[in-house]
Amino acid sequence: MHSEARQPNEKRQLLLVEQVRPDGKKTPTIPLQVQEDLLVRHVIASLVARWQLPTQNQQGAPLTYQLSLGEEGRVLPEDQRLMDLHLPPGRNVRLEETTLYPGTSVTHPLVPPTFSHTASIHDPVRRRHVLHATGHILLACSLTGLLSGVSTAWAQYQWGPHTSLLQRPPAPTHPAVMNARPFAPLLRFTAHQATVRTLAWSPQGTTLSSGGDDATVLLWTPDGTVQQQGTFLDAVQALAWSPEGNRVAAGVGTAVAFIQTATGHVLAFPQVHHAPVTSVVWSSRPGHPVVSGSRDHQAIIWQTQEYHPQRSFLKHTAPIEALSITSDGSTVASASQGGLIRVWAIDTVQEIHGAYQDAPIAMQAAAFSPDGATLAVGGSDGIVRIWTQSLRCQHTQTTGNEPRCLDRPVHLHAHIGAVRTLAFSPDGSTLATGGDDTQVVLWDVPNGSNSSNGFQPRQHLAHTAPVLALAWSPQTSQMPRLATAAGTLVQLWASA
Repeated sequence: MHSEARQPNEKRQLLLVEQVRPDGKKTPTIPLQVQEDLLVRHVIASLVARWQLPTQNQQGAPLTYQLSLGEEGRVLPEDQRLMDLHLPPGRNVRLEETTLYPGTSVTHPLVPPTFSHTASIHDPVRRRHVLHATGHILLACSLTGLLSGVSTAWAQYQWGPHTSLLQRPPAPTHPAVMNARPFAPLLRFTAHQATVRTLAWSPQGTTLSSGGDDATVLLWTPDGTVQQQGTFLDAVQALAWSPEGNRVAAGVGTAVAFIQTATGHVLAFPQVHHAPVTSVVWSSRPGHPVVSGSRDHQAIIWQTQEYHPQRSFLKHTAPIEALSITSDGSTVASASQGGLIRVWAIDTVQEIHGAYQDAPIAMQAAAFSPDGATLAVGGSDGIVRIWTQSLRCQHTQTTGNEPRCLDRPVHLHAHIGAVRTLAFSPDGSTLATGGDDTQVVLWDVPNGSNSSNGFQPRQHLAHTAPVLALAWSPQTSQMPRLATAAGTLVQLWASA
């Protein structure tokens, strides 16, 4: 793979593009910066591929597209360069289907673009992902990015029937959905090249970090602008921000990478685990330790001055799949493939009470409520288990010289297939869950209720792939947002 940066003398044209659907309706305008020597047909091909528009009709016949000038309607010749058309900056153009009559053929088939990586976390904003079409560059930008002089923003705003992820109705076996204060898609972030497995917001809510099977960590703003990028040799399965927001911890293969967010510099890359790191959390306790959980059955507490392991939690006998930490940074919950959920103190590495085990199946997601009292755990059976008094146990029994907590959890039959991710909103009023059924479910959280009737599903957010990660923006941000990851796509959602 090669990386390509914008050359200082490279001339680009600002176009405002809207899509005209077959029914005549128009989508919101999207600003694009396009290299001036790019052929019109290459612009069309890139737009069609970028926005996943169909290239065949229902009968299998090829579809073609054209660009025309706004209200004027003049079609732009496919084989002319943009510079030869002498369009004024900010010209409005329309992308629409054209009719292919019998007996004709597609002269220039739609050529899908390819993506290139920037190579190192040490190369911040200068080198960015670019969208290539037959050797030329087409950069999709948000309006905010354009006005601030930022050249690339990987935000694709929701538009058109072919990219909408809300068309798919909820699975019929799910409970009915209430429509109070619904969440709507805000933008689509498409810079990752493989499945995204982890998301985390900065404490200020100004930056989102994402990582996945492309071995890449991206730090980006809510308008889709990539600020820092780092490529490693192993998949990235976990991310956590420091309380100050100046560092990120990433689970990269068997290592924990500590990254300085302002410069992208990798501060440390210790490899102590013997199996992949599946979860990391950053504590707000004095010294701001980090806890990493791994499939090697252990959770390691790291001091974050010299990035050395301080101590380990070794009670698990099965791979650890998920960690969660209370907002005061004092208590950790660790969930394992064997079904045990252990709640323990970060300072002493001692369990607060006996382990939970509601079922001998893999527990793959865990989250404390903001007040630390409630613990939600997602299982491979599609059930979310909720302990409303997780920091104390009312019913204990000793099994094999080990105490077990027998307190019964609330059961939410949340998903068809495994629950992969879950998180409480910052105010604790909503629980978001995501799973293999490609759904995100938003649940109303009751106040002080330990009855399953108290948790009510409010809305389903449909995706096109299993939802492996989600994260709420913190209360410090101006507008509450939910980030979700399904396949290579990250979406931001906001309450209407």
